[in-house]
Amino acid sequence: HKPQPTEFSYVNLQEPCPSQEFQSLLAKILLDDEGRSTKFLDSLMNQLNWSLSEFVGITQEIQSLTTRTEPLMLEQRQIKICAACFEISVCLLRVLEMVATVAP
Repeated sequence: HKPQPTEFSYVNLQEPCPSQEFQSLLAKILLDDEGRSTKFLDSLMNQLNWSLSEFVGITQEIQSLTTRTEPLMLEQRQIKICAACFEISVCLLRVLEMVATVAP
């Protein structure tokens, strides 16, 4: 079954499709190489922090624009960036969840 495109991307409709081979390889690398694991997790957390911060910031901007009495001046670009930041955050959280599962 092929995912159907949404207004922003394909991520919303994709079913999880875990690869046991990939998960085993990732677990081995994470458990065997502490230095590489630390760098990977640090990078993952930094990217997650960035994407969530951007998502929250843009969401707050949109919320403040919608509460004003002036005509609504939301740009389609802002909404797309907000959606992209949300989807990036969700994907990174899925990766973090997988890491916590395969290499606790």
